[in-house]
Amino acid sequence: MTQKANKGSANDSTTPKQKPLSKKHLSRVLVMQALYQWQLTAQDTGLINGQFLLREEMKEADTAYFQAVFQQIPLHIDELNSTIEPASSRPFNLLDPIETSILWLACYELQYRLDIPYKVILNEAIDIAKAYGGEGAHTLINATLDKIAKSTRKLEIEAKKKQQKSQS
Repeated sequence: MTQKANKGSANDSTTPKQKPLSKKHLSRVLVMQALYQWQLTAQDTGLINGQFLLREEMKEADTAYFQAVFQQIPLHIDELNSTIEPASSRPFNLLDPIETSILWLACYELQYRLDIPYKVILNEAIDIAKAYGGEGAHTLINATLDKIAKSTRKLEIEAKKKQQKSQS
């Protein structure tokens, strides 16, 4: 699974240079890939975790974040699925494995990683969907996570709206 290539040649000055990924963003991409592998192979998460820790990209990633999140998501999978299913416009069994992996990751962060602002979680998920998902995946991800965020991060969203009104 690779990131979609930019259109244009490497010498084409109109092709935007790809900025380096942040450690956290790279970690999220790797978690998404590990979850994808877990879905398709049903391998033990410990085995997948070990394989990913040996990958070259892991040197640039936030390894502690990767391990903490990847180890926790499978433990909460039923709860995550029951949160995602009613929020998605597409039946859960018809979601692409990449979309499912992104939704699991972002839904987990919305529910259990309150240290990460909801807008960061949504933006990261949308960026990953644009890079790795099928056509229109980012739209589905955005709409689904927006619904989930409105219930799981209600206080944070209301506080942000109040703050914006007071600054106007």
